[in-house]
Amino acid sequence: MTYTPELLATMKRQELQSATAQLLGKDSSKWLLSATNTELRDALQSGEPPARFQNGNGSGDLAAVIAAAINPLMSGRLDEERVIELIEERMQRTRRMTEVVVKRPDTTTCNVGVQHHSYPLLLQLAAARKHTFMVGPAGSFKTSSAKAVATALGLPFYLEAINEATTAFDLLGFRDATSQVVKTKLRQAYEFGGVYLCDEIDAGSANAIATLNGLLANGECGFPDGMVPKHDAFVFLCAGNTLGLGADAKFVGRNQLDGASLDRFAYLRWDYDEDFERHIVGPDQAAWVEHVIACRHAAQRTGIAEEVVFATPRASIDGADLLRLGVEQATVEDLYLWNKIGADAKAKVVANLRRAA
Repeated sequence: MTYTPELLATMKRQELQSATAQLLGKDSSKWLLSATNTELRDALQSGEPPARFQNGNGSGDLAAVIAAAINPLMSGRLDEERVIELIEERMQRTRRMTEVVVKRPDTTTCNVGVQHHSYPLLLQLAAARKHTFMVGPAGSFKTSSAKAVATALGLPFYLEAINEATTAFDLLGFRDATSQVVKTKLRQAYEFGGVYLCDEIDAGSANAIATLNGLLANGECGFPDGMVPKHDAFVFLCAGNTLGLGADAKFVGRNQLDGASLDRFAYLRWDYDEDFERHIVGPDQAAWVEHVIACRHAAQRTGIAEEVVFATPRASIDGADLLRLGVEQATVEDLYLWNKIGADAKAKVVANLRRAA
């Protein structure tokens, strides 16, 4: 087939990619997602890969790679150079992210690496032994940040997710059939020191939360074998998707916490940190993470994000892992984006992406 300039000008990006793959074979799959539309048109006319990919290395022009990846979402009249400029600005912000180095009271230091933008405040609260409730959307790095707090403080980390079935025995322990005391993660942290993260606290039952109230309010707590004083290095953190005011459209399995429980905590908003998300994914899949973020913003503009959990950082991270294994991007998008929402919602998101471009 002869690809004339007139024909190439009418072809959409997916058509250009498909035609190039057919013409140049499997080797083209290594750079198809990264090539610009202009490069794809040139490849179809010349029968050769773009010059910057002929040595197998086209990663230097990363901004152009990202712009190419989001080309399907842009109108043909969009100034691609401006898109590259905007992406370069965002990349510069990401490059400026700094590692967090903590100086401990014993004068030792601990480098916990690049962290979420709210991490320094969380660490201060934990160092001051203030019970903290991290409130944020799914996949916003709450758990990993709590673990990094334990690392910074040099303390053991205990993670426990609670739900409607969680009881006081699950939290405080019990005596087994032989009268031996079964100790829990919470008991270990409370008695010997450690950072305890109570995850999904807004999914817990009223009885379980009431159990926590007494433990957090006092300097000692009653366990199956007697009263135990609270260790000076006990840090209690919890995380939830809601403010503890009950279920909403996205998180229907959440419970309302009583006022006594809500009054125990400092509330720390834990929103998405998209620069941190880019850092976690890495520059080799920068195009993919930009696509996920663009879809997220489109869902927010259309109101879809108020109803469903969509295009979270988990989609960026897990999708990037599959792309590195060679899974086609269209398949990855279905797995982590479009299969989560209906056809109508997808159409709204895609249309909004095009309008925003």
